[in-house]
Amino acid sequence: MKLLFYVLLITAVIFISFKQEQNNKKIFQQLNALEGTWKMETSKGALYESWTKSNDTLMQSNSYKLKEKDTVLLEQVSLQHTKDGIFYIPVVKENNMKPVNFKLTSNSNNSFVFENPHHDFPKRIVYEIVSADSLHAYIDDALTIGEFIKLMQ
Repeated sequence: MKLLFYVLLITAVIFISFKQEQNNKKIFQQLNALEGTWKMETSKGALYESWTKSNDTLMQSNSYKLKEKDTVLLEQVSLQHTKDGIFYIPVVKENNMKPVNFKLTSNSNNSFVFENPHHDFPKRIVYEIVSADSLHAYIDDALTIGEFIKLMQ
């Protein structure tokens, strides 16, 4: 009887892992909509984010601004689909050019939320793909539910 229980348990774990992997694969395919160059006008000039698809599990981007005739690199990002999930990994000078992992924690209606509650700022990065030519992206210092509960105690 114990053997049957363990066989069923292992089968269930494998099935759930397979379903989660298939779900992550579909989500990563949705993120392919980022491919291309996006432009945001600001009071200090235009900012650009250029995404390329390297393979089925990796996308990369460079964020930059144009200053006179020079291109100033602001950030490099890897978007990776691994066995542990989907990660948004920026490299910026403010973090001494060390990568920081933000894990995809939720997605719905072409909105993708990446979080790292242990990072000082930001803790959350959100991309909302509005249409083929419109993208909303923002960062914030949102608290996780657990952090909020601890503050309220």
